[in-house]
Amino acid sequence: MDRMHPEQRIYFSLHIMMQLGSMVKANVIKLPVFVDVEKLAAYAVTSIDYTADILQALQEKNIVSTEKTPWVIEDITAFHTLLESENIFAQP
Repeated sequence: MDRMHPEQRIYFSLHIMMQLGSMVKANVIKLPVFVDVEKLAAYAVTSIDYTADILQALQEKNIVSTEKTPWVIEDITAFHTLLESENIFAQP
């Protein structure tokens, strides 16, 4: 994860948190209740302010909702498309 850009580390960390979440309906998943900006920033090894900026951009794209706990990935397909476009899972 240390070779990833900080933004990519945030996306990757959200992806990992999704594995611990629960499906609400097709294409929507609730993240675990312990996920917050501080924990996400710490896990992604980024600043809280930078993490908040990235989350805001994801909210503007209607990919994630962080207004209430637990956070919700509102569009899993769009998030996976973002992961692919950022080459998050590309082999070195």
